[in-house]
Amino acid sequence: MTTQNAVDVGIVAGGGQTYTFPAATDTLVGRASTDTLTNKTISGASNTITNISLTTGVTGTLPVANGGTGVATITGIVKGNGTGAFSAAVSDTDYQAPITLTTTGTTGAATFTSNTLNIPNYAGTVSSVAAT
Repeated sequence: MTTQNAVDVGIVAGGGQTYTFPAATDTLVGRASTDTLTNKTISGASNTITNISLTTGVTGTLPVANGGTGVATITGIVKGNGTGAFSAAVSDTDYQAPITLTTTGTTGAATFTSNTLNIPNYAGTVSSVAAT
């Protein structure tokens, strides 16, 4: 059998070991130390990558399935959509908007218009009525 691109390493105790490498035009580096790689691409799909800073090491919009919101920006009250991206909640559809209470007038019934509840400010005494 013919072996191409083989390197005989004679520094291993008990004799040499033969390692076969594919033909390449780049440099192969084998080190036991921790080094900084520059200008390299590492696939996260086929490698385990740890200690990534979520402040500086992640870009783009994090999907809901990975614990994100699925959107880059949002204004107002946030509404979840199951497994879909978050959206802005709609007043009077998704929630009761806060109301304003006023006490205008001294007679008439209470009124509720838009988000304003008006209860007339009656002068005098209100007495209780017993149930019959």
